[in-house]
Amino acid sequence: MRLPGTGSTVGRVGYGAAAALVIGLCVWQTIRAARPPALEAVPCLVVCDACGALELDRFVPIRSDGSLELPVACATCGAKAAALCYNCPSCGKPLAVDPANPPARCKHCKADLEGMFRQPNPPR
Repeated sequence: MRLPGTGSTVGRVGYGAAAALVIGLCVWQTIRAARPPALEAVPCLVVCDACGALELDRFVPIRSDGSLELPVACATCGAKAAALCYNCPSCGKPLAVDPANPPARCKHCKADLEGMFRQPNPPR
C-alpha cells in the first residue's frame, strides 16, 4: 500500500521534510531531557507560623543538596516563619511544617502528629 501523494516529486519531498522534522524534534527532546535545567526554586503552598498568612504558589529556594530552604520570610508580616503548608488531619486547619523539624502536636487542636510529617527513608 502506498501513501497518498508519493507518486509525485512534491509528495515525496513533503513526506521527507515531515520525517526530517519529526526526527529533528525527537533528537532535540532527547538532548534536552538528558540535561534538565537545574532548579533554583519550586512553587509551594506555604503558611506563616507567626501570622497565619497562606501563600499560594510561593517560590521556595532549593539548597545545593536538593532540600528546600525553609523557613522563608513571610510576605505579609516579614517574619522568617513561613513553611510548607499541610492541613491537620484532625481539625483540617493549615499547619506550617518545616520538613527538617516537623511539629509533634497541632497548634490548633493539640492532636498528636508525632512522625506524621517525617519523610520515609529513600530506598537503596
